[in-house]
Amino acid sequence: MDYIDILQEMLRYIGGNIKEKLNIEKLAGQAGFSPYHFCRIFQWDVGYSNMEYVRNRRLAFAASELSFGRRIIDIAIDYGFETHSGFSKPADKPDFSSAIQGTWKYIFSEWFPASEYEFAANCVDFEFYDERSMGETGNVCDIYIPVCKKT
Repeated sequence: MDYIDILQEMLRYIGGNIKEKLNIEKLAGQAGFSPYHFCRIFQWDVGYSNMEYVRNRRLAFAASELSFGRRIIDIAIDYGFETHSGFSKPADKPDFSSAIQGTWKYIFSEWFPASEYEFAANCVDFEFYDERSMGETGNVCDIYIPVCKKT
């Protein structure tokens, strides 16, 4: 296996264990690398540090659950945030929470019911947003959500 294959497997592992306690040592061990080497190749391939990626994935998965009417504190605890503020207001992105919550609410409560598609929860790719654009008003970010035709 080459680095790309190993990192793709690690992205699947992170997605499949997103509610578990994940740390650099655990991820590096799963990949078969030292923590130092794992951090370097992960950053090189993914473009984020491994723990930044885990946090972003947790935020994305947790945000999708807002449309189901669960309490923010329950969702935050499920995804490893110690308080709801860790989920609802990332310190360096004050508008992130309200923007993403509104988007997810629209997608799950309006777009999916009116479309011929449904959420494909078991897919690896979930959401992408460019963090560089989150601090500025009026910027657009892309959200990728796995879908499949309704059966």
